[in-house]
Amino acid sequence: MVSISAKIKTFYEYKDKNFLLLEYVENQKSSRQIANEIGASRNPILKYLKAFDIPIRSSIPEGRRKGQIAFGLKVQRAQELKHRREQDALQKMKALRAQGFSYWKIAEILNTMGIRPRLEELDGKPQQ
Repeated sequence: MVSISAKIKTFYEYKDKNFLLLEYVENQKSSRQIANEIGASRNPILKYLKAFDIPIRSSIPEGRRKGQIAFGLKVQRAQELKHRREQDALQKMKALRAQGFSYWKIAEILNTMGIRPRLEELDGKPQQ
């Protein structure tokens, strides 16, 4: 049976720089794995990694992006390129905004011109 003081000691190990260097850097464990093993949440692990200037690895594999690609860009053969039609729409938006139109009015104007949001192009039906 593990004593309460042993559990508390294990729980606060993330506050030890050497412990984090061993587990995170040398053993290549993720912050989530370390948190699960010592019964802590992931946030304090990340907090102390930052506090000890230990570089945090990305949880997203290299070459993958987090979230949607920006309007005006497209992905082709694993490269981000300018999307010509969306770039034209962006220029129109900027010009209308410079003329003092509100974002609501700009959206209305672009809709009447047949320039649709990207999401409508993806699934083929209007977004509510």
